[in-house]
Amino acid sequence: MGGRWSICARNLNDKCWIICDYNLSLLSFIFKGIYCLIKYEVVELGKHG
Repeated sequence: MGGRWSICARNLNDKCWIICDYNLSLLSFIFKGIYCLIKYEVVELGKHG
């Protein structure tokens, strides 16, 4: 099962380190999305493909 979901997250104070994860499956996208929403300040969730 290929992934079509992506997450980009970063803190506002640390502009150099951006965490991006592409090609996630839906289940891992949900769990990692919740984790990033709690831990990071700016989170972009998206669907591609």
